[in-house]
Amino acid sequence: MPPRNFTAGGGVTWPRYVSNFSGAKLFNYAVSGAACSDKIVSRWSAAANRLAPDVVYEVDAFVADVKWRNTTTGTNTLFNNRRKSDNTVYSLWIGTNDLGVRGFLTDMNVKGTVIPDYVDCIYEKFDRIYKEGGRYFVLFNTPPLELSPIYGLPENGALAVSRYWPDKVCPFAFGRGKY
Repeated sequence: MPPRNFTAGGGVTWPRYVSNFSGAKLFNYAVSGAACSDKIVSRWSAAANRLAPDVVYEVDAFVADVKWRNTTTGTNTLFNNRRKSDNTVYSLWIGTNDLGVRGFLTDMNVKGTVIPDYVDCIYEKFDRIYKEGGRYFVLFNTPPLELSPIYGLPENGALAVSRYWPDKVCPFAFGRGKY
């Protein structure tokens, strides 16, 4: 049976694409909309009627899976004992959920937090994975937000407003104000 590709964006996620293209086994712990930590940027999930899971949750789930043992065999049959430090890559795609709308950009981060708290959070997650044997890491950076429809200037083809940012004040308008 081919892998399912039901995603928040409706397309194939980049890790699924890499897995399909390379034949690598994929264990995807990503949760759509997750920020690094609810202690820095917390998001309410109306669908779940609770705070949306964060990267702390994702890494905790991974660590729980690493530590899990089949009660019959005493081994980790989830990863089939094939997860080794020299054959596994771990990645995080950071940025927009923490820095964009409903994050630092719109002053919706937790009071008293600053961007270095967020950067520290990311590296704390890599440190935790490292403790579980991870040695190869890929850190995807924030894409150029000013080139995306939600963040860019309307005169450059971007949206004046969206359901995600109904009272948009374009951050790249340099004093031009609210659209």
